[in-house]
Amino acid sequence: MSSNRLKLNADKTQFVWLGPALQLDKVGDVHLRVGGVDISLTPLDHVRDLGLGVTLDSLLTMKKLTVTVARSCFYHMRQLRSVRRSLTFDALHTLVHALINSKVDYCHAVLYGAPAYAVRRLQAVLNAAARLITGTRLNKHITPVLRDTLHWLPVTQRIDYKIALMTYSCVDGMSPLSSLYFNGICRPVASVEGRAMLRSANYGELVEPLTR
Repeated sequence: MSSNRLKLNADKTQFVWLGPALQLDKVGDVHLRVGGVDISLTPLDHVRDLGLGVTLDSLLTMKKLTVTVARSCFYHMRQLRSVRRSLTFDALHTLVHALINSKVDYCHAVLYGAPAYAVRRLQAVLNAAARLITGTRLNKHITPVLRDTLHWLPVTQRIDYKIALMTYSCVDGMSPLSSLYFNGICRPVASVEGRAMLRSANYGELVEPLTR
C-alpha cells in the first residue's frame, strides 16, 4: 500500500473471523499493523466484500446475504405491484428479470453448500416474482408456473448450472477465469500422470482436490 501511496482508513475497515461458533467465542479484538499504521479492530458478525459485492457472515451460513437480497427484491416487487395493471406481460416480465432475477442470480455460486433455509429464502423471492408476473393466486401451486410458463429453474438448480457452466468454460479454456483463478484446480483426470487409463478419465471427470 505504501508503494502505491495508499493509506488504510481504519474508520472504514471491517474485520471478520471465519470459523465455528465455539472458536469465535474465544477471539477478542485484533491488533494489526498495515502500511506502518497500528489498527485495533473488533471482529464483526458480517462484512461486505467490496470485490464481489456480497455480504459474508462469520459462520458462513450466508443468512445475511440472502436476507439482504430478499429485502431488496421484495421492495422492487412492491413498487412493480402498484403499476402492474399499466404494464403488459412482456414489459412486466422484462422488469422482473432486470430488478429481481438479476439480484437472485448475482454471485449465487457462493451459496453452494449453504443451509437449505438460506436457499429457500431466495426461492420464495422467485415464487413471489412468478405470481406477480402471471397473477397466480396464493392458493395455487407455483411450481407448474415456474416450469411450464416462465421456464425458470429452481434456485438450487440455478446454482448447480452456474457452477457447471463455469467449470466447463475453464476446462475448455473459453473463460479468462481458467488462467486467472482456476489454473490447476479444474484439471481433467486424463491429464494426471498415472491416471490417464482410469475409467474416470474416459468419462471426462475432474480431479477433486482434498480440502478440510
